[in-house]
Amino acid sequence: MAFLKIDSKWWVRLCVKAIDYGIFFLVGTAISLFFPCYLNYLFYLVFAVCVPVLWIPVEALLISIWGTTIGNAILGFEVLWQKGKMLSYKEALQWSISFQAKEDFLVRKPIRSWRFVVGAALALSCLLGAVFSGKIIDYTLLSIEQSMSIDGWIKYSSEAGFKVAFPAEPKVEENKILEVPNLDKTLNYSELTSQTKKAHYSVSYMQLPRKWRLAGNSTLLKGALELIVKNSPSTTLLEKNFVKHNNLRVLDFHMQQGEEMVRGRLIIVGGTLFKLMVSYPPSIAADLKHEIFLDSFEIDP
Repeated sequence: MAFLKIDSKWWVRLCVKAIDYGIFFLVGTAISLFFPCYLNYLFYLVFAVCVPVLWIPVEALLISIWGTTIGNAILGFEVLWQKGKMLSYKEALQWSISFQAKEDFLVRKPIRSWRFVVGAALALSCLLGAVFSGKIIDYTLLSIEQSMSIDGWIKYSSEAGFKVAFPAEPKVEENKILEVPNLDKTLNYSELTSQTKKAHYSVSYMQLPRKWRLAGNSTLLKGALELIVKNSPSTTLLEKNFVKHNNLRVLDFHMQQGEEMVRGRLIIVGGTLFKLMVSYPPSIAADLKHEIFLDSFEIDP
């Protein structure tokens, strides 16, 4: 291939970078949806700022293998030596991080005018996708949650100001009493229960004493879990983990009670402690979709 000294206009190179950066950011964002932990918008903001740096080794790898990137390919650019030889990864990496003029390594293939239109449109789409990535993430997670939903589940709305999905019509029990032995105190709470053939679902909630709230939500959540374990016979705590639920820091737990397993979540909203639990035999663990129940919980606006 003959070497062509090109006159690359700034807006053409800007479109190339917008396409490459935008696709890299959107692919990274899509991958992050499968992470086992919650990532807030600050993570994506930092990720967006770091894209130009994180893109460098990826760009060098693509250039060393194919001699181009997606953005360069769409607008007809290849990164080669003057004699048409492919750059090694080290050379491509030096090219990517260099702040000097890079046109001496660019080969421009003749392209039709519609390629410029496609390139500019794709660059704009990538930029808009990056800007509105937060809404895209929310929509994607909602679609995933809906795709996981089970026909026949009931979205129950409580007079206490929350909603949650049950597999069957829940039973409401109010004014139940919880004893706190160490403090010689009793607390009133209400509970919703729903039973399937093999699994038991429950949501209980209570108002925490004002003095307790001074300890902070994280301390209260850990204390509540300890109280649950101590007051439940033959119970072993297998796992606990703080996660995010609708921008709230909540405590997930996994326990074994006798021959049954328990998955649950503790949530504090406005001085009210909510406990969501699913108990089930180990034989149905692989088919149990407890996430649907736990993630369906929401506070009325």
